[in-house]
Amino acid sequence: MEHDRSHYANYSGTGNTLNANHPIVRRMIVDSLRYWVEEMHVDGFRFDLASVLARDSSGHVIMLSLGLPMFLMGDEVRRTQHGNNNAYCQDNETNWYDWSLLRNHADIHRFVKLLTARRLLRDTGPERERLTLSELIRQATKSWHGVKLNRPDWGHHSHSIALNVELRREGLLACFIFNAYWEPLEFQLPHIDEEKGGVWRRWIDTFLDPPQDIVPWQSASSVSGQTYRAGPRSVVVLWSTNADQSKYASPSVNPKLPSFMAK
Repeated sequence: MEHDRSHYANYSGTGNTLNANHPIVRRMIVDSLRYWVEEMHVDGFRFDLASVLARDSSGHVIMLSLGLPMFLMGDEVRRTQHGNNNAYCQDNETNWYDWSLLRNHADIHRFVKLLTARRLLRDTGPERERLTLSELIRQATKSWHGVKLNRPDWGHHSHSIALNVELRREGLLACFIFNAYWEPLEFQLPHIDEEKGGVWRRWIDTFLDPPQDIVPWQSASSVSGQTYRAGPRSVVVLWSTNADQSKYASPSVNPKLPSFMAK
């Protein structure tokens, strides 16, 4: 509802906006997606108005996804249409591009540019092979963690998760840390063989001030120690060229995934 409770909020421009800030609504959305994947075998989804489901988010983590990101012009400089995502017919300030935003939000623009630069380096083989998302997930060498290795918390009240992925064709390991908690958390890092030149390098840490929040891919500085302290409500991405998966994922531990991720 709007603040005066006289009208329903209409952030999508098409009416019937869900209140995704409520945990029950978020659970309904996830349960619906799970049902469509497992029971109806839907392989992909289009969410061109998905930004209204997370209006408090200001990050661009979608650029780290396997699928094709969809951006509205100006997202990279925090341009807003004040909730109207169907402003194509309005010749006014709602639809105009304010070029001063490029100067006012140069840090966000730089962040997106570096995300894009890394995406251009990705291996496009799976895209040319027309592999489905399910096939990519099934073939991936990956392991899930919490603040402790191989102990992810899939509970509804969990505020953190970590994912390690081996990018075989690129000879890389990637470590993704997501801390949605309001305090910093210390995450154990998977072991890599330093004698073989393996070292974790920090590419992204959204808790750090610009320009340290993201650096050019090849300029990522090394990270020492067996843990990484992720600041409150932050995303961290580390990478290493040591692609020996057996060194960092314990084969004796097989954490149970939620049913919608197990396949």
